[in-house]
Amino acid sequence: MKFISEHCPICESGRWEPKSDDVCIFRHGRKTHKVIGLHYAICNICGTRGYLHGQRKENQHLIQNYQSSLLGYISPSDVLAIREKYELTQKEANKIFGGGSQGFSKWERGVTSPAGTTARLIKLALKYPEVMRALAKESDINLAMPTTTYSHNIVIVNIEKTPNHFDNGFTDNDSIFEVEEDDLWPVMEKNQPQASIYLN
Repeated sequence: MKFISEHCPICESGRWEPKSDDVCIFRHGRKTHKVIGLHYAICNICGTRGYLHGQRKENQHLIQNYQSSLLGYISPSDVLAIREKYELTQKEANKIFGGGSQGFSKWERGVTSPAGTTARLIKLALKYPEVMRALAKESDINLAMPTTTYSHNIVIVNIEKTPNHFDNGFTDNDSIFEVEEDDLWPVMEKNQPQASIYLN
């Protein structure tokens, strides 16, 4: 991928030139892994280091591709996601998945990563709530199971006074207030301000 140099926002006289020799180092299991060829930019005048447009996203892509090739690897963000999804403390998560008293603390910070079997269990529990339910029950942990809810913020826009708005058979007592999940419906009432309802 080609990155275009940009004016340095620090010294305002140099240019950020693209480089591709950075390295990401992380541990998985008992090994240290390196992802090489990561991108950044450096000013040719003041030496300030930063990122050009698209470089961070490309780095994430390179790191994720490397990590996904490792058997049993799970990212720190996925480790944190399991706790957030089921509203677990680190102590509760450690009891369910093992890893010692500091396991989740280290895994979430990327200091170490869970072993292959534990990583696979976490991935399964993230994907299948019934797996998480069984693991929590086995560990005697009360679980806050996620529920699917639907809510919409209703934003009223374009308020206009529209007397005698429609001549289509509505009576003085008729009004319409109808909202469907994927549709936009007007709120109409004779001789009242007209508004449109948008679902966010």
